[in-house]
Amino acid sequence: MLGYRVDGADSVLDGLVHKIVPSGAYAVVQANGEMPNAIVQTWQEVWRSGLRRAYTGDFEVYTSPSSAAIYVALAD
Repeated sequence: MLGYRVDGADSVLDGLVHKIVPSGAYAVVQANGEMPNAIVQTWQEVWRSGLRRAYTGDFEVYTSPSSAAIYVALAD
């Protein structure tokens, strides 16, 4: 799913859906390099990391063609 921040469900254009990213604590892990390989490699590192994950709403924010931040939802 591709997302974009909106002010609320009423501001979503017809044909699109409104989803809410759950609030909570997130670990932010940087992925840098040739995409999509950098994302795949960084997710593999997340899976091996031992983070106490919540599995409620992880997401990625792409900041440039070769850089992204992966937000990993953490368990309490």
